[in-house]
Formats: sequence, C-alpha cells, structure tokens
Amino acid sequence: MSYSIGESITIRVQLHSILRRPLDDEGLLRNQFELTLESGSVVRDVLDSLHAPEMDIVFALNDDVVDDDTRLHDGDRLALIPAVEGGKI
Repeated sequence: MSYSIGESITIRVQLHSILRRPLDDEGLLRNQFELTLESGSVVRDVLDSLHAPEMDIVFALNDDVVDDDTRLHDGDRLALIPAVEGGKI
C-alpha cells in the first residue's frame, strides 16, 4: 500500500485496565476513543502518542494479536491490553 506524506488515518483505540486515561477534569475514565495518525503509522506510534507506561502490553488489531511494528490502516480497531502475570506453576 502506498501513501503520501501528509495523509492521515483514523483508528479506534480501546484501553484496558490500568491503561485507561482520564477523559475530563472530573476524572472520568475513557476506555475508547478515536485517534488520528499519519499514514504509515505502526502500533508503536500509538504507544508513543499515549505516553503509555513501560510494561508488557498485548496488542489486538481487528481481533488479531499483533506486534508493535504492525502497520495501521484507516478504520482499524486497536485494543491495548496489559499482560497479566501470576498464578502457580
């Protein structure tokens, strides 16, 4: 897929657990929102724009688990899910 400098895409981002962000001054949390990025952006660019904390995160793009270098396209749905540790072996 080719793209031109200056073009943009809009994706839907869903945040889970501790990644949720305050929506307004009242402290309400948002777990879904639209984000506009430059064409050619990858999942890692979303993390950078959100200033996500350093932690293990699972990325689900349109219901498929992907890596942080996966390219995004207009209309994509990206869920950021903190990896869970624990349990007994």
